[in-house]
Amino acid sequence: MNLKAIGGPVLMAESRGVTARIRVPSGTTGIWILRHNWSGVVKVQSYESVQRIDLHNQAYDDNFVVPLSCPYGGPSEIEITVDCDEGTPWSRAQVWILGLAFNDIPLPRAKSNTLSNTTRLIRGDWGHFLVLNNDHGIPTEIINQGAWALGDIELFKKHVSAGDCVLDIGAHVGHHAIVFSKLVGHAGFVLAVESQRLMFQLLNANCVINGAANIVPIHAAASDHRGVLSLYPINYAVLENFGKLGVNLDSARISQTQGESVLGLCADDLVDEYCENRRIGFIKVDAQAFEKYVLRGLLRTITKYRPKIFFEIAPFWMFKAGYDYREIYQLLSTLGYKFEHFIKLNLGIDGFPDYEPEYRGEWDALACPIPSIGIR
Repeated sequence: MNLKAIGGPVLMAESRGVTARIRVPSGTTGIWILRHNWSGVVKVQSYESVQRIDLHNQAYDDNFVVPLSCPYGGPSEIEITVDCDEGTPWSRAQVWILGLAFNDIPLPRAKSNTLSNTTRLIRGDWGHFLVLNNDHGIPTEIINQGAWALGDIELFKKHVSAGDCVLDIGAHVGHHAIVFSKLVGHAGFVLAVESQRLMFQLLNANCVINGAANIVPIHAAASDHRGVLSLYPINYAVLENFGKLGVNLDSARISQTQGESVLGLCADDLVDEYCENRRIGFIKVDAQAFEKYVLRGLLRTITKYRPKIFFEIAPFWMFKAGYDYREIYQLLSTLGYKFEHFIKLNLGIDGFPDYEPEYRGEWDALACPIPSIGIR
């Protein structure tokens, strides 16, 4: 049976004969009562039965469930009475109600429920996600659309299969990692890499909430070498899109001491250590202008497994990071890849999108291996 809280522990009485009536929803299978050294006797009358239980009995667990018989056709009323034996002191007449038990936990109707001053739980089409209250990027779209980046998910469904091993570089709170987890199934595997410490903590929580045992979360910045890196500074106490935070490669303008430090690890080494020779079938890279360095760190993996690669292009921000976005296309083209785009783009004579470094537009691309073509 599963616990459904009803407001935390409630001391019903320290007095003989006190009765409480509780209206419970259909499907209720029991009532949780705390048993301790001061517990007394409780009488519980439900739909079809009356039970008199000595909670002081050491045979009971500390959190004891009194089974109920309630019809499924509608709510029922149960009656709980403190029913101590004659001569028992009032201090031995305590009844602490903890909650109700159900075969199936009723799901809240709201898509978002605040849990604390800093977090809330949101419900989407692909699962439940613990997020920060001030994150108005990915969580907001999950609430409004049911999922983050619906177009990306449709593409993932076409290119990710059961049993695949997927790399999710820039996993954020784990929305797409959970999508990948469900697409690859129990026989598959997802390596989810996230550089922000708070997002990584939420990623771990969301793997547990959604029962995604086939995801291994890693706190690091996937890179082309090992070394300490600095993220751009950000204030989690204000309303912001926390998914846009990346590695600070603009140290001439923004001091690296202002941002959170994170260990950069060669992406190939992460694959070797955690993927255990599984064939990598799909890679998603959303590293906020750090894509070039992630992909350079995956040269061994790309050459060996020839996976499909989904990545983001942001000419302006990549220029600010110190490189031209075309370098990514040139790198993957040299490795024998062709490209698919999902919006209309200006293409140059080389077939790559052709925009000036100052162009602030962004787009996604899918790199697919050309059959029978390796490194040229």
